[in-house]
Amino acid sequence: LAAQSRNISAIVDVIRGFAVVADEVRSLAGRTAHSTTEIIALVDAIHSGMTKAKSSMAAGCERVSIGTQLVDQAGSSMTEIRLALNESLQAVSGISLSLQEQRAASEQVAMSVELVAQIVEENSAAQGGIVQAIQALQAMSGRLQGVMRRFSF
Repeated sequence: LAAQSRNISAIVDVIRGFAVVADEVRSLAGRTAHSTTEIIALVDAIHSGMTKAKSSMAAGCERVSIGTQLVDQAGSSMTEIRLALNESLQAVSGISLSLQEQRAASEQVAMSVELVAQIVEENSAAQGGIVQAIQALQAMSGRLQGVMRRFSF
């Protein structure tokens, strides 16, 4: 019984260790979700700036087209820059969407970690009850051995 009690105590210690790890994972998931939200805000700000830059480039292209050959060459360059900005804008939009999906996934992970932590806490409480029952059985066993010794010849 003593060996079983030690084994149960070791199991309870492992479960408590897992609960600590689960709390750390939950905290990390929360920080990740917060960082993802900040990144999304930054990407949205970049997206807005690039949209304004695109509008400015389009206006610049119209003014340049009425000039000389040099101005025409500058207009071609502006068109290439606008195309590059459109590609960048599309890439930033894709990144923004991916970050939103990552944030949703991070929130799902945080909820899953919370559920695991709750299960670990419930298991830990159940283990405490088992340990108390074993201790009670050990005490009863000791009393029973004492009674048996009185009846032994």
